[in-house]
Amino acid sequence: MKKLVLTVMSLCLAVTMWGQTPAGSEWSPQVKQAATMIKENPAKASEAFDELMKGKNKKNTSLLVEIGRAYLDQGKTAEAAEYAQRAKDVNSKCAVAYLLSGDVALKLNDVNKASSDYNQAIYLDENCSEAYFKYAQVYKGVDPQLSLDMLMRLQTKAPDDNRISKELADVYYTMGQYGKAKEAYESYLKVGTPTEQDYTRYATLLYLNKDYAQSSDMVKKGLELAPENHVLKRLAMYDNLELKPPLSFLIPVIRIMYIWITFISPVCWKLTSSMMKRWHSSTKHWLWTNRIRKSIKISLMYTKRNVIFRRP
Repeated sequence: MKKLVLTVMSLCLAVTMWGQTPAGSEWSPQVKQAATMIKENPAKASEAFDELMKGKNKKNTSLLVEIGRAYLDQGKTAEAAEYAQRAKDVNSKCAVAYLLSGDVALKLNDVNKASSDYNQAIYLDENCSEAYFKYAQVYKGVDPQLSLDMLMRLQTKAPDDNRISKELADVYYTMGQYGKAKEAYESYLKVGTPTEQDYTRYATLLYLNKDYAQSSDMVKKGLELAPENHVLKRLAMYDNLELKPPLSFLIPVIRIMYIWITFISPVCWKLTSSMMKRWHSSTKHWLWTNRIRKSIKISLMYTKRNVIFRRP
């Protein structure tokens, strides 16, 4: 397996929703009950788990992994690692034991070991879909192509698993292949239950693809789930700017002004000019009107210029 060169950011990947092993063990109720005591009374919880492991369950790998998972859920990585190792000691080909071991390593920011354990889980059980997803998660921010290859490999084995489309969309988004990411999200949204993040990313992809109307619809659905999501609020503003050009409300006013300047204003100027000329001629012998007449004369000059300027 290729050696990873990882940054601190890639070490912060959290255990995802696929972190839990499939439920259904007959011992699950007892494990859950004992798990409630892990933080408040760890000694008593340990006694309860030891009691479960007695007799025929001494080499029960599924139960060992389930107990280890309970410890990991409570942040007890040392105990979780111990139970993962015990499961491996009982059965070195136990895929879920390596899956748990990988989750513990990931929690400890040891991504090299985590990816190695996930890869081993896939090797031991080609149908362990959780290992595929986690392997893809680990590499998504480091080498997206490896994530893509692993997800495509899983898709050939489980074509009906809609989670693959969602993960593919995230990987394509990381790679900057927005068109393919959009298609993958569309496939997921047909049957999946989208989250706030799904709506945010899908709406962003639609905006980048200049599908502003559909982006706006996705933003509205996302805001129903998370009314205070600032990214969705910004997307809503951007979509509205594209769908409704700025100052569009001024278009009727601009039309009225155009009609006035083009057709009505020249007529008004001409009528005003004729009236002012008649008044000037009738008062030209009145000495007290000299100043007024000078103002009118200047006004007539500007009127004549404006009328000429407006002629087609």
